[in-house]
Amino acid sequence: MTGANQSNGENDPKKLWQNQPREETTMTLEKIHLKAQRLRARTRRELLGNIATIPFSIAVAWFGFLQTHDLEFRTAFLLSVAWTVLGQSFVHRGMWSATPPERSALLTGFEFYRREIARRRNLLGRFLQWTLGPVILCVGTLIVLLTGMARSVGKPGAVLPFTTLGILWLVAVFLQRSRGQRELKQEIDRLNQMQSAR
Repeated sequence: MTGANQSNGENDPKKLWQNQPREETTMTLEKIHLKAQRLRARTRRELLGNIATIPFSIAVAWFGFLQTHDLEFRTAFLLSVAWTVLGQSFVHRGMWSATPPERSALLTGFEFYRREIARRRNLLGRFLQWTLGPVILCVGTLIVLLTGMARSVGKPGAVLPFTTLGILWLVAVFLQRSRGQRELKQEIDRLNQMQSAR
């Protein structure tokens, strides 16, 4: 009788399922950690790319500065450069800090990934005000300046290709950013589902 009970216990599907090795769960956590590391690398690349707005704004402002002696235009160019430099310091504040090894060891894959998603959302949230805003001011001021100069020589449409290119670039940036926000939202939802299923 005891042997039969043991035999039934060994063949019980519930017990067999519970005693299976948990390689799949471990693999899922490993994938989450890998995704978090990729997201972190992507955020760092974007931070480095954002630094390029500083020399870009300086170059555009310098070109505009050489085209006019008007105090309002020059003030706008100087303001855009100052905004760009200050903006990048605000964007980068706290974004490069590495997690101490002792703290990193305590983070689970879910916590690590959630933290990286939060960093990425923070970066995207700061982008319009501190990265794109000063660039728009700088390029917009140059467009207004060049349009006025073109009108004064009887060629008002000469700046149109440059203006069109600027508008298309702006639309593309907004579309890319909104897609990035949607992707992060989907990742958070997926992460919540996985955590609730555990």
